[in-house]
Amino acid sequence: MASIKSIILSILILVLSSCSSNRVRQYYDHVKSLQVREIRLTEFHDYRYSHNGSKVNGSIDFINPLIKSQAVIRTSTGPKGKVEVFQLLELHSSSFYINDTSYLLADEKRFPIVIKNLKTETVQVKTSKLDDKRTRSRFSFELTEKMLEQSVKAENVSFVHYAGPSMLSFKMSNAEKRRLTKLFVMHLKGE
Repeated sequence: MASIKSIILSILILVLSSCSSNRVRQYYDHVKSLQVREIRLTEFHDYRYSHNGSKVNGSIDFINPLIKSQAVIRTSTGPKGKVEVFQLLELHSSSFYINDTSYLLADEKRFPIVIKNLKTETVQVKTSKLDDKRTRSRFSFELTEKMLEQSVKAENVSFVHYAGPSMLSFKMSNAEKRRLTKLFVMHLKGE
């Protein structure tokens, strides 16, 4: 009986520790004299779609180049406080490069975003079936006060990037949207 309790406790600790990355992380950057808050978001994508956008198991009409996207949304208050997003997009190696203009969508409002520090590399990834080459693009961008205010009011928020003609959407779940709202409200209040 004691071993079952210890197994259940171990599983519970593992589950709770994996959820901690979804919280708002806070720390003080003593070098830059900034109070920093950040959230991390990760999303995996199924690349097989039919012509009408539904997932299929048979023939593939459309291949979405996006495999995985990760974002760190960071707010800082202090002498040079701002809101920055650091994003990593993992794409199929045959995809086009990321365009230098993206968008923040807050419900029906569209805000253009200028990408900075774009770095792209090709990496070899071992999967269970074969070796696969992928393209990783890392970049950052800043969000304005107007973008923050609209994101707080909006029901749906997403970042949209383009790899050539392909639209890559990073849509937030309800839980992610709540954390994002909390983060933006704290920043807008100057907390």
